[in-house]
Amino acid sequence: DEHEPDPYDSEAIELSEESAPRRRYSTEHELRKELRPSIKAAQEKLSRRALTLAESAPWDYFALCAYLLPHEKDLFTSENSKDEQKAKLFCESCTVGPECLGRALRTNEMTGTYGGVTAKERRAARRRARWM
Repeated sequence: DEHEPDPYDSEAIELSEESAPRRRYSTEHELRKELRPSIKAAQEKLSRRALTLAESAPWDYFALCAYLLPHEKDLFTSENSKDEQKAKLFCESCTVGPECLGRALRTNEMTGTYGGVTAKERRAARRRARWM
């Protein structure tokens, strides 16, 4: 799609060594502290890019995850609970979370974390909705 952000764009970022979590976290606070530099870097790159985008640009141009490198995007498709937790923290910092979740729900996306909601959480919500 011509409106998809280019993952190889020079605006993409990589988790820095000091922010790349490699251990178990005793609290969500520790995980947030470790991810903060990567989230901030992606937000800064997105802010610079937003200045050049037309107002008519699709919402996914403004998705924070679009400014990560491909191997970092694996957090959003992993079924590993620690990766899901990390993806949710990125989603919390993103301004287009509702649009992202809306797309996942409309297209019945069965895997991945979208708009801060994991595949397991979306399946549970669908089951609950069927019984209402």
